[in-house]
Amino acid sequence: MQDNKRFRTMGLRHFIYCLFFVAIIDSVQAQSKFIKTPPQLANIKRLQAMVEANPENLKAHQTFLNALAPEDPYLKIQYAIWLKRFPKSFNVPFSIGKSLTNRLYPEGRAFLLKAVELNPKHAESWFLLGIDAANYGDTLAQQKYMAKAKEAEPENSKYAFQYAYSFKDTNPATFDSLSIAVAFKFPDSEEAPLALTYLALNSKNPNEKIAFFEQLYKRYSAKPYPSSSYGIQAFFNLLLEKNPQRAFEVALNMVIEPKVNHYEWSKNLNLVRTYRDAKNMMDLNNPSKALEVLDGLSAENRKNDRYVLFKTEIIEAIYDSEAAYDTLSLFYAKRPGIKSRFALLAYAKKFGKDEEQVDLDIRSLREAAAPIAKDFYLQRYTDTNRVSLSDYKGKIILLTYWFPTCPPCLAEFPHLESVVKKYTNRELVYLGINTERKQDAYVLPFLRSKRYSFLPLKEEPRDKGNLHYWGVPQNYLIDQKGRVMFSDFRIDESNEDMLDLMIKELLE
Repeated sequence: MQDNKRFRTMGLRHFIYCLFFVAIIDSVQAQSKFIKTPPQLANIKRLQAMVEANPENLKAHQTFLNALAPEDPYLKIQYAIWLKRFPKSFNVPFSIGKSLTNRLYPEGRAFLLKAVELNPKHAESWFLLGIDAANYGDTLAQQKYMAKAKEAEPENSKYAFQYAYSFKDTNPATFDSLSIAVAFKFPDSEEAPLALTYLALNSKNPNEKIAFFEQLYKRYSAKPYPSSSYGIQAFFNLLLEKNPQRAFEVALNMVIEPKVNHYEWSKNLNLVRTYRDAKNMMDLNNPSKALEVLDGLSAENRKNDRYVLFKTEIIEAIYDSEAAYDTLSLFYAKRPGIKSRFALLAYAKKFGKDEEQVDLDIRSLREAAAPIAKDFYLQRYTDTNRVSLSDYKGKIILLTYWFPTCPPCLAEFPHLESVVKKYTNRELVYLGINTERKQDAYVLPFLRSKRYSFLPLKEEPRDKGNLHYWGVPQNYLIDQKGRVMFSDFRIDESNEDMLDLMIKELLE
């Protein structure tokens, strides 16, 4: 027992000394960036004194932490001192661990591990460690930590849901059963509609998917939870393709609900009405009026296969197959898809064009609009070498901007990977530029755990030219001659064929 106690004491000392040493180095390197004015220093000293008067005062810690930037080396130095001075104070490591983890800084983990050493029953610390493990892509650790959070507070719906969610990608059956249990046990929580939403989105069975969405709609359409709004919107989008009349009924009901976003659901109602009215005009043999109605849609709703395929059907009725072909060609050149390709070939056949001529037309449209990609010279995470786009001339390049804690990036990666693995390294290079450098520590562990194949690169200040990004994920596909052939596209389970066609047609 004495040996174990001495070992823990030595471990704590080692942790504090290492932390202090790193903080000193950081301080020397970054001191000019965080120079403080005399009034700022006086305020920090005042807040520091409040913590030292009672190191268990969490509010005092939060006020102190809010006064300093997370990157400020003074923060780490001060907490290293406090860890040594107040070794039994739980809120010293917990407060800074929580602050750093909530701000998506990997350094928070070491403090949280110290916190659970001091209080193994503290649910929020385990939960935050679970979030951090997910950021590293460490699913087993995520499941372990979320289980401990749930065990410490079994009546907490958030911890129950996060434990269920940790199985989503590795064990769908466990994810299903645990998520259903969340919806059953916590029906009045925000996590219940969230569980039903993910059950629907994650289901590969079309009938199950509809059943989960129906339960979500039935139970939570009148409740203003963000999770239920997101899920019911996904339900509406599915119905718009499969059952337009039901989509209309859902949109109408949501519009008259008092606690929902009336503006968004009014747009959805207008969308389904527009398609219905345009179809009615076609049934009445009035394609000109049908086109007028359809073109009343917003620009946002005119960027998909549904709109373009219906519009070309109308154009053929007004003019001829060649006019429909010309319209669809412009769309297909930017956003290829299986359905639109079949329609394109069908229109072409009607006026004597074969598939080879269609491919030549599409290639010509793409090349006419394709600028040379702005080159870059960025460092790899795997070693100290740098790479540029010009290193990969002769290969197709899939370039994605991302960062490790970006939810839409994480949702998109499996679908990108599903397509990329069909091609050899001689044909395709997959590059990923991390836009959040504070999360560097997450990058390689995340890739090793998830086994994604892209080469991670470090973003830095540069002229991005025509490879810019407004948000992430942002994707580009660059051809063998270094030209930007496709940009501003997202991939999910509904359109993997689009990326596959983009690559395949560039290889032809």
